[in-house]
Amino acid sequence: MRYAKLAPLMLVTACAVLAGPSVRVTRLSPTPLAARGEGYPIRVYREQRPRCAYDEIAVLSAKRTIEIRTTDALMEIIRVKAREAGGDAIIGLTSETQ
Repeated sequence: MRYAKLAPLMLVTACAVLAGPSVRVTRLSPTPLAARGEGYPIRVYREQRPRCAYDEIAVLSAKRTIEIRTTDALMEIIRVKAREAGGDAIIGLTSETQ
């Protein structure tokens, strides 16, 4: 009986993991920062670095899934993760095709 209740929960969890975008956040700072608000602007630096001093707080890596068809949609998901980590910008953005 207990396993019958657990199996659907595991299936829903597996489907949610497979359906959503794969974004991994690796924190570099031992002290977590407060998350930024929903509309907080996250700047993106691809090739150049900001002129001001900054601290790297996390490394974000993402994989585009079937549901994410555009680069803009993937960038918004990455910005959301940066806000959740307490970041102000995404620095050194690169892309790789596999």
